[in-house]
Amino acid sequence: MDQKQVRFQEDDPNHHQYKCPIIGINDEFLDPYNVKNSMSEIDVLQQENPINELLNTVEQQDEVINIKVTPMTHPIAINQIVPSVLSIMTSKSQNVHRSPIDIVCVVDVSGSMIGKKINLVKDSLRYLMKLLNQDDRIAIVVFTTIAHIITPWTRNTPENKQFLKQTILELKGLNSTNIADGVKKGLWLIQNRKQRNPVTCMFLLSDGRDDYEFAEKRVFEFMNETKEDFSFQTFGYGVDHDAFVMNQIAKFKKGNFYFVEDINKIADYFILAMSGMLSVYALNLELILQVENALVQKVYGEGQIWNKNENGDFQIKMNYLLQGDNKEFVFELITDQIQDIKITIELNGSRVNQSKLEKTFNQALQVSEQANEINDYVYMNHMRAKSGESIGLACQLAQDKNYKEAQDILDKMIQQFSEKDQENEILDVTLQDLQKCKNYCRPKIFELEGEAYLMKKERNHTQRQSSLTNIADWNEDQQANMQQLQNGDLQLSQNGSLIGSENSDNSDIEDFDPEKVKQYLLKLCNQFKE
Repeated sequence: MDQKQVRFQEDDPNHHQYKCPIIGINDEFLDPYNVKNSMSEIDVLQQENPINELLNTVEQQDEVINIKVTPMTHPIAINQIVPSVLSIMTSKSQNVHRSPIDIVCVVDVSGSMIGKKINLVKDSLRYLMKLLNQDDRIAIVVFTTIAHIITPWTRNTPENKQFLKQTILELKGLNSTNIADGVKKGLWLIQNRKQRNPVTCMFLLSDGRDDYEFAEKRVFEFMNETKEDFSFQTFGYGVDHDAFVMNQIAKFKKGNFYFVEDINKIADYFILAMSGMLSVYALNLELILQVENALVQKVYGEGQIWNKNENGDFQIKMNYLLQGDNKEFVFELITDQIQDIKITIELNGSRVNQSKLEKTFNQALQVSEQANEINDYVYMNHMRAKSGESIGLACQLAQDKNYKEAQDILDKMIQQFSEKDQENEILDVTLQDLQKCKNYCRPKIFELEGEAYLMKKERNHTQRQSSLTNIADWNEDQQANMQQLQNGDLQLSQNGSLIGSENSDNSDIEDFDPEKVKQYLLKLCNQFKE
């Protein structure tokens, strides 16, 4: 059997005895993390840094949350389908300490990471340290064939920064990829903490395909076993990562999947995602939309965003609510009665200080025989939602090799854009995304990188996941931190900079080459023997 084609079976109890698919040498013997850096569970628990309990008891200011439904036309015309937007707008609290964060970074250090990729990941983790304050805690898990915890929960204090930085700079790439084992270690860290900060998140970074079958199913099983509340962000970079697995894992926790097509932009995506987590105000939210005297004809993102209850109400679940943010959810109404449409929206959740968040919003929408002028805000959101839906359908068709049908769906959506729409910055970006998605729906190109791109763009436009191109979706903290990055205010020291770490043992390997990997690993083995 060609060793490069080895894919371990998930139910094989002896899978750790298989040889490395890259060079055919026992993985555990070659794993420097197992020999040098890996921490035992006892050590992890003993070395956990305590949280700042004083900060976790700080009272939060009264929030300003505005929830309403805006129809395309008002009054609503009878017997016409009327696109509408359910929006949630939150204010940014002033002069209040934000809630501390526990973040575990689960990092792929398999063989394909050797060289530029691993150095860029190092930079991303160091940017992360710059964004966090001394009350936040970081833990790091690395995974190859097996996963290892290499730092316990460590506060980002000035005294600890050198330890964290040195640990990051010592990251090396080798061996095969086992995403599920990496996530399992990350979950163990989250579950077994002696103390907890109010906000918890996991970042999963990988550039490859899991060498074990059904990685996403094993991850789902692990996550079902934990009752912890946390946010999950996945980052797939390079054209050879498994977009389907990374997207499915993020979906399971209603998190975000970021496809980093340009590896030089890893830090940008990392900072964008982390900046959102710095603004978390409330957790485990549920929105319930009740409508009287009208029918909800359609919701965009059904099964992903919206779920219909048995009584006919629609429910939206969110892991968290950010300060200074604006979320829009699109649906369509129709009525055959000349009487006001009654809207009731219930919001339930918990603030990060663990107090309950319960609010009810009531609204009446007028109905008339004729429609008035179109609301540009609703029109823009409706076009984005339709575009996201079209991209999702095209992705499914292209996955089944129906490339022509996928292109036709996207082409029909493109034709709905007018010249005036291109004057709107947000709609112009949406149109460009549709055109690029259409170009990706071709044999081989779709499999190479198109699938990941379409998955990302469906999320951008249907779920309004933040992206580098859709600046309008950024909240205030994301805008501020991305501006700092662009202005050069988040400079890293030369050691381990974007051009490659001078102290890294693998900085001279720019691209993945099995022969170079073999030489590098044998060199490490000789070092360990000594």
